[in-house]
Amino acid sequence: MRSETKTPEEHLICKENIQKYKFNIENPSLYNALTKLNKKQIQILYLYYVKGYNNKNIAEYFGQTEQNISYWHKKTLKQLKSIINENTKRSEQ
Repeated sequence: MRSETKTPEEHLICKENIQKYKFNIENPSLYNALTKLNKKQIQILYLYYVKGYNNKNIAEYFGQTEQNISYWHKKTLKQLKSIINENTKRSEQ
C-alpha cells in the first residue's frame, strides 16, 4: 500500500501552473514577481514553502547538494525582492 505522503515529484509545479495557486497569493506584487522566475526557482520555493520540504529532500530530487539548493533558494529570494522593488518604483512614478 502506498503512503499518503507525496514525493517531491508529485508536488512540482511549473511557471504555467502558478495561476492555479493564485488564490493563495494575495499580494499582487509577489504574484507578478513569481511569474518572472524560472521553473527550477518556482519548484524550489513551492516545495520549500508550500509543501514544507527541507533542502535535503529537494536536493535529492534535483540530484544536487544541499548547499546548491540553499544557494538557489537564497538567490531566488533576492531576485524576488529585486523584482518587487523595481515594480514598486515603477508604480510610484
